[in-house]
Amino acid sequence: METHGFQRNNATIASIDVEKMYPSMRFSLLSSAVQHFARNFSRDDKETANLCLEMLRIGMDHTYLQYNGQYYCYTGAGTSEDLGLTIGGFESAWMADLGMSYLLAKMPTIIRSNSYMHTLLVDLGGSQNPKVP
Repeated sequence: METHGFQRNNATIASIDVEKMYPSMRFSLLSSAVQHFARNFSRDDKETANLCLEMLRIGMDHTYLQYNGQYYCYTGAGTSEDLGLTIGGFESAWMADLGMSYLLAKMPTIIRSNSYMHTLLVDLGGSQNPKVP
């Protein structure tokens, strides 16, 4: 960590359990994240973002798992009205990153004022050497 410039006096480290994070990223949070980051888009680009959100909602609503010959509709940690992302879903990694970026952006200023966020570190599989995107 020190090789990336992270020291105890200039960094706050948070650990996120990805297995729990993905399914807990509900559509309502992702929709809020898209609206937040698209707030300065042109009208046409906002319409495109909303169409993409609708495609995401449909994809999340039609995630089926098969077990023992039976099919089950998967809602993540969400409900049938507010679905969660699927681990392994084609959109899940990107949307989970967007959701976490939104949560960090909405973090109270008092917390952010005491630390400088250099970058997000991605730890794939519990490695001792996190990747810097």
